[in-house]
Amino acid sequence: MSSGVKDSKASQSTSETTSPGGKEVDEQLLKDLNSWIDDLRDDVLCASENGLFTKQGAVSFGEIMDLLSEAPLSLNAPKSEYFEARSNYNKARNKFDMAIQEAGSRWRLEYCYGIRWFIYLVAVLIAVFMLVWLRPLPLWLTLVPVPKRAIMWGVIGSVLQGFWALWQAVSHRDFRRFQMAWFLAVPFIGGLLGAVMYLAFVAGVVAATRSTLQDPTLPLLVAALAGFSWKWAVGVLENLAEIFKGGKSEG
Repeated sequence: MSSGVKDSKASQSTSETTSPGGKEVDEQLLKDLNSWIDDLRDDVLCASENGLFTKQGAVSFGEIMDLLSEAPLSLNAPKSEYFEARSNYNKARNKFDMAIQEAGSRWRLEYCYGIRWFIYLVAVLIAVFMLVWLRPLPLWLTLVPVPKRAIMWGVIGSVLQGFWALWQAVSHRDFRRFQMAWFLAVPFIGGLLGAVMYLAFVAGVVAATRSTLQDPTLPLLVAALAGFSWKWAVGVLENLAEIFKGGKSEG
């Protein structure tokens, strides 16, 4: 759930929080509040990993976590405890937002918006198009049976995956420093998987039809999908490996 959605839900009126007896809070509202508390705790821990509380001194990590530790409720909590827990949650949320503002625009651009990796992914796209259309690929990047477009579409698919992952991390406020290695590797893994999946698809068509492939559109789409969905591509390749393994066993 994104931080904007969590904030809007958390700020809704509590005028309908009591049961008919007026002593206990609706069970769903308690579950929602506990869920918001857990989400905020995850956001704070993530920001702490990214150096938020060493970047500014206005709000400490302990202040926020103390408020959050007092906020969770049992499902049979009375109305008075619910309002107290809501108050602690709101205070913790406000302190967290204050800490983010105090950290400065550079920290926010880096860890709230992932601007460095957005620029990196855009630069990869530009480099791919320039490399493919303005000059031929270097010999060491050319796999003899694989056209350069297959590698290109694998990279493009992986960059699309990178943009999607970045959007998810930014909207959920859970971008972490250790993800940098993943973003750096995205175009390389995508290009390699695109090339291998292109080979696998073309080889399968040739083996099945005993003829060469005339239209490259479908295998290039497979290369792009391989770059976008590594899990799917690896699953296909593992299945192919099992088929070859089974064929050898039978032989």
